[in-house]
Amino acid sequence: MRTAASAFSLLLLVATSNADELRIHATIAIEMKAGCANAVGFVMEAGAAADSGRVRKQVQEQARAKYPQARNSLHADNYMKDKYLGNHAVVVAATNTKPGCSGRAMGVGFGKDEAAARKDAERLMGRMFPFNDGKVKVEFSKAF
Repeated sequence: MRTAASAFSLLLLVATSNADELRIHATIAIEMKAGCANAVGFVMEAGAAADSGRVRKQVQEQARAKYPQARNSLHADNYMKDKYLGNHAVVVAATNTKPGCSGRAMGVGFGKDEAAARKDAERLMGRMFPFNDGKVKVEFSKAF
């Protein structure tokens, strides 16, 4: 009985540490026209924490290939200052309302569940695209 409990504890510890080692990278492609930013799309990939640099580079290359008109990009991952945010990813979008501009604002966020990830995505969108209509919709949501 003691051996089974020890094995279960070890399995639980391994499962918990492996979940934290997943690194999710996302890039939002941003097109600039006449001083107006327009988020044209996003690319997201997940990989082992040990491969974080390779996965980030892969996401950036995919974004450049998929959205060649985009001259800027916004990168995010599921760690903030070495603090693990969670393995649920959400991308939100709203209409850009900067005077004289049209297009959309986007944000990507991470959390332990969809609500936390959405809150993080809306925070990032508000910081990067302060002129938006506030009618936020979820474009993508996935637990990795």
